[in-house]
Amino acid sequence: MKIAMIDPAAFTLHYDVPLCEALAAEGHDVTLYTTTFAHGPMPEANGFSMVEWFYQRNVPDFVPRRIARGLQHWFDMRRLARHLVRQQYDVVHVQWSVVNRIDVAVWKALPLPVVFTAHNSVGRPDDALGREALTAFDAVVAHSEFGAQGLREHYDLKAVWQVPIGAYDTYTKMADPEAPPVQLGDGPVVVLTGLLRAYKGVDVLLAAWPRVRAAVPDAQLLIAGRPVDVDLPETAPKGAFILPRFLDEPEYAWVLRRAAIVCLPYTKIDMSAVMFSAIALGRPMLLSGVGGFREFDGRGAEFVEPGNAGALAAALIALLGDEARRDELAAQAATAAVEHYSWSAIARKYGTYYAGLCKDAPSSQL
Repeated sequence: MKIAMIDPAAFTLHYDVPLCEALAAEGHDVTLYTTTFAHGPMPEANGFSMVEWFYQRNVPDFVPRRIARGLQHWFDMRRLARHLVRQQYDVVHVQWSVVNRIDVAVWKALPLPVVFTAHNSVGRPDDALGREALTAFDAVVAHSEFGAQGLREHYDLKAVWQVPIGAYDTYTKMADPEAPPVQLGDGPVVVLTGLLRAYKGVDVLLAAWPRVRAAVPDAQLLIAGRPVDVDLPETAPKGAFILPRFLDEPEYAWVLRRAAIVCLPYTKIDMSAVMFSAIALGRPMLLSGVGGFREFDGRGAEFVEPGNAGALAAALIALLGDEARRDELAAQAATAAVEHYSWSAIARKYGTYYAGLCKDAPSSQL
């Protein structure tokens, strides 16, 4: 099957690449259309093709950046649509919508089956596509049963597929950075990493930490990632380290490998890429009991009430003091990575779904 994978702004190359590799390993002809990654080198494309299609043309300096980006996007999307038809792709799988009005118009008119991954199916206002946009696709993917159920309940969609994220096992083989991003001590480390956003409970974890430190004096907290819509303290609490910047891939892997506990006290979520990185590395997890997180019961996680600093502190203290329980959770995570979240199994599931969409295409409107 000939598959086009689309991530115009390279938002989730860490997801796109292993998925494309796994689909290619299953015998599919896969091409990823994306842009140049802004935060590090482009990943290798093993077994599939990767084209830096978007935002490659120069725009005069006097054109405001936002307008220039929109013009580039419109041009690149129209050009891509014609290219996809000429190349006779069987399925087009869109990972992100960048400019909704442009993207939806193009995908709606494309005479090919088009799938969209709702990476944020809980419908956060900053990245929700909306009812009209989602109904433009032949199928919409959610990464959890929680997310899939929400899509089915709130939208009249042609099809909803529930396909999990795979365990990001590339981090198990990744070398350490040349220099560690932060100097930690010898005590156990609680880690919260990834983009730092308001719904991720950074404030709750910081409020809980003094109680944790009082009970476990050698415990350390590392909060690492680029802040988006959170206010971080100028001075971290005792025993805490805050690294408010983007982590490159080796740094991200290093941070997670140092974790005695990966703590994700989110207030709402469908699924988290950080969680699937932790699972691949066999890290014990303490998660809020919200959204799709609950589906990880018995797969490396314990749960705590969201937004409750006291409950979070108590759960961290208990888990830091119980090495046997942490080892049990680590073993659960490692098993889940193989038995439930292998990329090969995910690729086979997508292949079955894609085959069901391969039907006669409507006449082109492009």
